[in-house]
Amino acid sequence: MARLHLIQKDRHGRPEAVDSKNHIWSSGDWVVRRSVDVGDDLYLHEAQQAPSWWGGRITEIIDVGSDDNGNNRVKYIVRVTQDHRGIKCRDGWSNEQAYHS
Repeated sequence: MARLHLIQKDRHGRPEAVDSKNHIWSSGDWVVRRSVDVGDDLYLHEAQQAPSWWGGRITEIIDVGSDDNGNNRVKYIVRVTQDHRGIKCRDGWSNEQAYHS
C-alpha cells in the first residue's frame, strides 16, 4: 500500500465533508505527480517537517479536469481516521509532495 503526503496550502486542497457520519471526506483537488490507487493512504501536512493534521484511506479518485496551467487535477475521496494524524514524513519530498510505496 502506497502513502501519499501533500502540503495543503491553498483552497484547492481544503478537505470537505462528503458523509461526516461515516468519516468520508473529499481531499479537495490536487495536481499529483505520482499515481496512487484506491486503498492507498493520503496524509495532509502544513509543512514538510510538520506531522500530518488530516488523512485517511483513499476510497475513490475523481478526475476534475485541468487547471489554468493545463495540469490534470484529481480529487480523493477518503475515509478519515485518527491513525492518519500526527504522522511525520521525513524524506522523499518534491514539489510539496512525498510518495512512499
